[in-house]
Amino acid sequence: MTLLKRLILLSFILTFAFPYQAFAYKVVLDAGHGGSDPGATGVNGLREKDVNWDITQKVRDELVAKGYEVVLTRTDDSYWSLAQRVEFTNTLQADLFVSIHANAHPDGKTKGTMVLYYDNDYPQEDYPASDTMKQLTPYNKDLAQHVLDSLLAAAGTKNLGLIPSAVYVARMGTIPSILVETAFLSQTSDAALLASDSVRSKMAAGIADGIAAYSPPLFTDSLDHWAREAIMRMKK
Repeated sequence: MTLLKRLILLSFILTFAFPYQAFAYKVVLDAGHGGSDPGATGVNGLREKDVNWDITQKVRDELVAKGYEVVLTRTDDSYWSLAQRVEFTNTLQADLFVSIHANAHPDGKTKGTMVLYYDNDYPQEDYPASDTMKQLTPYNKDLAQHVLDSLLAAAGTKNLGLIPSAVYVARMGTIPSILVETAFLSQTSDAALLASDSVRSKMAAGIADGIAAYSPPLFTDSLDHWAREAIMRMKK
């Protein structure tokens, strides 16, 4: 058997026996808030930054077990500005960015799960997106839907849907990016779910499964290039 044939055979074996390891996507996980910025405070006293950090670590462990390369923005209870999170991610040549949060609402009644993503069909003049992110709308939405569906199935929370948003971390990057709002700390039953380690584990598994069900776009730097179709044909 020639060297080329052996390499082709090895490629098929890796792809079908170890699908995640074969592709080795790199995922950036961002635990929202941290340090001097605690985020929301729950009706049960939970601090959002602590909930976010715990779920993010659990998602990391789930993804690593699936063969993904995972990088965290903050790795402890430290403060990172929104710009720092995006700038750090942009240096990594990663495939996906997922920011993890818990939600709050003044009425104390709103509950459920939502996923925010940047959608160029709903631009906000005062909050422009990066040029690359404008091209990534269908990929952002697809990632958001996969994660939302899996998270709802795993945690059983109320479905509040996908939310087109101009939040900084979802609009200023260069790779598919979403922000997950797991549940509401301001609502009694949701806050109780977020206080449960077993529920947070289910949420993390749901987020990880949603990521695993999604295939990132290739060669994002060519999204608006005239030769993209030729590049993709060459790849195939």
